[in-house]
Amino acid sequence: DEDGDRQRLSVPGGHSTASRKSTTETVRDVVELLQTHSRSLALVAGGGGLGAAARWGVELGVPSTLGATFAANVAGCLLLGVVVTAGRTGSLVSERARLLLGTGFCSSFTTYSTFVLDIVQTRPTLALAYILASYAVAFLAVGVAAAAVEWSGLGQEVRV
Repeated sequence: DEDGDRQRLSVPGGHSTASRKSTTETVRDVVELLQTHSRSLALVAGGGGLGAAARWGVELGVPSTLGATFAANVAGCLLLGVVVTAGRTGSLVSERARLLLGTGFCSSFTTYSTFVLDIVQTRPTLALAYILASYAVAFLAVGVAAAAVEWSGLGQEVRV
């Protein structure tokens, strides 16, 4: 058996699963997971709240929905490029900062769902231009951020 020593059980609908836990066991596992990762969860949630508020601020400050989404997504890519590149060695950007800024803030600040909605609600020629410009400028932003961090030496491992 390819599954090694996993026990296969049938479930309703004819599907099988590697194991089946009781609700109590599942709740216990979730509680344990939350206790183990509560600091990480707090950082992601806090960053997410800040990112969502910042995204709303961009929406208020940019008169066009397309422009606001474009600006937020490009700025988020720029920030994520800095965070990831500077954090590559773990010496400048800690795991906690990556969780707060990368996973939390950037994931709420940037928005793929609004990007897709904007495309669907826009004339086809403008939608195509918007798609091409969004991807080109977002990739450029990440590249510029990574190059700037590398050039500045911020991504280098600190030696003591």
